[in-house]
Amino acid sequence: MLKLEAKPMNRFLCRILRPQPVLGVAMAILFFSFLWREAATALRGVRPANSLPVKVWMALDDRLDRSWDRAVKHFESRRLVFEIRYRLEQ
Repeated sequence: MLKLEAKPMNRFLCRILRPQPVLGVAMAILFFSFLWREAATALRGVRPANSLPVKVWMALDDRLDRSWDRAVKHFESRRLVFEIRYRLEQ
């Protein structure tokens, strides 16, 4: 049987093409693409009048309130929470 010698390039590729580094790079690319998309969406509506500190704070507070309300609504609509509440009321 013919035995292939390990060339330096083959050893290098074997180290790089393992699942952990490849998945790490893929996740980094995915993260930065999401970050880029969100930054582009957030900057689309920016105007000098909207950059007043009071308006920024109010918009942030409004988004935080809506996010909190959505999270609470999602949590409370879970079947497990509903069943626990139902059993406690009985």
